[in-house]
Amino acid sequence: YIREGLRQLLDVNFYCKVDTDLTNDINKNITRIIKQFIDDDELPKSAINLIVKIPRRSAFYMLPKIHKEGNPGRPVVSSISCPTYNISKYLSTILRPIVEKCDTFVKDTSHLLQKLNSVTFEDNTNINLFTLDVSGLYTNIPNNEGLTALKYFLEKEDNLPAPVSVLLRLSELVLKENCFEFNGEFFKQISGTIMGSPFSVNYSCLAELRV
Repeated sequence: YIREGLRQLLDVNFYCKVDTDLTNDINKNITRIIKQFIDDDELPKSAINLIVKIPRRSAFYMLPKIHKEGNPGRPVVSSISCPTYNISKYLSTILRPIVEKCDTFVKDTSHLLQKLNSVTFEDNTNINLFTLDVSGLYTNIPNNEGLTALKYFLEKEDNLPAPVSVLLRLSELVLKENCFEFNGEFFKQISGTIMGSPFSVNYSCLAELRV
């Protein structure tokens, strides 16, 4: 388990090792940015609740994929009460309705069956139904391209609770301001989004449509 975790975390394309726990430093930076947005009237005073008062250090763990050869681990970061957790939840509530409006949105198996039931083809003799799986979707979304995709969707929306520039900056904080522990060592994710953050699901859905 530890060997598989280090195999992933030592991949310099997605992670970097750090010498110390950066949680408190990250929280101070986020606190400063949120308060500045409030002072500039770009976020309401209630946005003070986006700041985690007593941040917890995140922890990296894996869910073994027992159906795949070698049982690789699905990387997850427990992010509850971490410095960006409240921001992540806030952004998720904004992005979720945007995702649900997309033509490609599928809520669950029942929803998929309903969509398939309504599909008709003029010629049924040459139809093949297939599925595909993106390997490491969350980690393989480049941050800059992902934020560009997010900007595209946000700019199409009316009545957003904050300026697009602010929402993008908050998204950037969720993507880049992280630090977690595994086997007594500390790491940062430098590319992609973290599985375990509320923001990640809806962000990934939108990013994969545009990247």
